[in-house]
Amino acid sequence: MLFVLGTICLVSGLNLTKKQTILKTWVKTTGVVLDSRITTYYKYITLKKPVLLYFRLEVIYEYKVENKIYRSNKVGLLGDYESSSKSEIERLHNEYKKGDKIIVYYNPENQSQSILIKDDYEGAYFASTLLFVGITSLGLLLFIFVSYIREFYVSIYAQKFFKKKKSNGA
Repeated sequence: MLFVLGTICLVSGLNLTKKQTILKTWVKTTGVVLDSRITTYYKYITLKKPVLLYFRLEVIYEYKVENKIYRSNKVGLLGDYESSSKSEIERLHNEYKKGDKIIVYYNPENQSQSILIKDDYEGAYFASTLLFVGITSLGLLLFIFVSYIREFYVSIYAQKFFKKKKSNGA
């Protein structure tokens, strides 16, 4: 189970880190906001007790590349942009009002992939957390495995040593 958790976190973290690196090559164009709204939800630790009220910015926009119109709802690297800070989401919502002209970043190799916020610190934080959990889990598993192997060989060596000592002493 620890191996699966560690591997999933490590691969997901590496994938997000790779996406952040690729974003540097994305091209800037202009677009238009078709719809924009703020939604709220609770993040839970347990099913019964909400931890925090979160706010999510949902934006639908269009942009044009090489005379082809694309439509997207990706705000940041992880999709919708969310925060526990209502003022932060309201500030962003004011930048993405219905009908506003906006800057859109799109992938030149797949022009249907786009985002509005290129420097998505939430995505960077999430990627770092996944990498940390993945490396820590796999490191702990390796430590347990090496300790087990060490104990195994120490017990075999001890058995041989005591057999020799017993045969020499008898």
